[in-house]
Amino acid sequence: MSDSIAYGYMEQHGRVRWHDIAKALADAPNCPKLTCYWAFEDCGYRKGSGVCANPEYQPRCPLPRHDLRNGRLNQTAYSLFLLMRDLAGEDIVGWIDDRLASVNPAPTADRPARLRQALLEPLGHVYGASNKVLAMALSDLLLGGDAKRPTWIEAGAVIARRFNTAFPANFPRFVQHAIWRFCSESGLNRCNGRRIDDRAPCEQTDCPVFDGCGRVPLKSV
Repeated sequence: MSDSIAYGYMEQHGRVRWHDIAKALADAPNCPKLTCYWAFEDCGYRKGSGVCANPEYQPRCPLPRHDLRNGRLNQTAYSLFLLMRDLAGEDIVGWIDDRLASVNPAPTADRPARLRQALLEPLGHVYGASNKVLAMALSDLLLGGDAKRPTWIEAGAVIARRFNTAFPANFPRFVQHAIWRFCSESGLNRCNGRRIDDRAPCEQTDCPVFDGCGRVPLKSV
């Protein structure tokens, strides 16, 4: 699924927001899986077939009413909402602060792993949230969220290096992210297949990296 297709779908069908789910759950749906975070497990909703774990409650269930690309995304949205509401008390910043503050400074040898697990372990129970996606999202949030929170920066660096402890302090993923932002249609939209005929050298002379770019055709004519 390309970024452009995903964003196009969201523009056409809308996104699900915190207030959307809060309003839906305020009506006290009768499905027991929506009562709290700890009860929301094995929902099983599938958009195509309409099946779920408790079909007898589905006529009044708000979860399928959000027109997302597939039912897994509906489950992820509700699972994350319930975690932030019930586990984090609707204060995700305070929850992160508390989780990181609970990690003792000593022993220093395993402090990085303990910082990482303090956040990844509970968030890993959100339906559909893989450790890789969580690590990418948290590293961005923690490293760039607040320069006055040194523990956030420490934890963000640890999480960013999760897949390769040899990564330098100037983390390559941010270089990768910068390149994606430069190229992507949802970013600066400068260097991608819709803007450039990749059978010939790029002719965007106004591009800020034009003079230093190899401008190599990707396809033979």
